[in-house]
Amino acid sequence: MNSGDLAWLPSNTALVSFEKEGDSNSGVTGWCYPKEPAHVLVLGEIDDTYFQIVYRGQKWAVPKNRVYRS
Repeated sequence: MNSGDLAWLPSNTALVSFEKEGDSNSGVTGWCYPKEPAHVLVLGEIDDTYFQIVYRGQKWAVPKNRVYRS
């Protein structure tokens, strides 16, 4: 997926935020598990494992294998 794409996020998907935005090696500072599926905006790739997305007005990292093209 590319920056600007809409994606479908299943419920109970682990979303994480990192200490340094865009750096998955910097340590996790927050997380959430959406109770409902949602459409999200893809901001780009963080690394080979994560996309950065916007969910409910906040930036989160989500494993690439847990989001689907909308």
